[in-house]
Amino acid sequence: MSVQIEPEKFLTFQRPLIRTVEEILTIKNPHSTPVAFKVKTTAPKQYCVRPNSGIVDPESTREVLVMLQAFKEEPESDYRCKDKFLVQTVMVPADKQLLAVNDLWSQMEATDAASIKQHKLKCEFLPANTPEVEEPSVNGVHATTEQYIRQRSSPAPAASESTLQNDYDSTQNEVLQMKEKLQEYERELSNIRSLKEPSDQLVQSQQQGYPIQVLVMVAIAVFAMSYAIFGAKQ
Repeated sequence: MSVQIEPEKFLTFQRPLIRTVEEILTIKNPHSTPVAFKVKTTAPKQYCVRPNSGIVDPESTREVLVMLQAFKEEPESDYRCKDKFLVQTVMVPADKQLLAVNDLWSQMEATDAASIKQHKLKCEFLPANTPEVEEPSVNGVHATTEQYIRQRSSPAPAASESTLQNDYDSTQNEVLQMKEKLQEYERELSNIRSLKEPSDQLVQSQQQGYPIQVLVMVAIAVFAMSYAIFGAKQ
């Protein structure tokens, strides 16, 4: 039984392609021995692969993130991608399990290249919002992408007419209560202003003191009396 790679034939990238588009490559090791892997592409400047090499532990699965770099301009709708990927896998012998991945691959390619398995994948650009062939099961049933999307995106049941009417009535009552409170606040403010005006007038008159005409007359009278007194003495 060989290593299982998903997707099996195509790495698909959905438009628009003027953004980074990601795809997951899964490598499953059903064996009791570790498996080394390495991912190559015919367009290394266009794709970013993380990790591009590593070890899959026995009876484990490893995910590889493949990122298609953003195009400067959207390719034509009839553009056919010719990019390809190559996934190489090899069983790791017991005497080489402590080696670093790069050293392991160097030795295996030099001494046991025949044991290296190769799996090729093509790249395909999908139109925007186009469902893929199949998706994981929904509620225990293996469903197509279109069914999966339909179930996930179906709107919630609309509220009943009676519920909407109750909400409307409740809102109207709240508005009326707010209007009544506002009118009450306006009346209280008017009363406060009416009580404040006489006190303001009283304070103003106290602050102003005697009129200026009275002060002038008093000053003249004092001057006249002083002049008369001093004049009589002389």
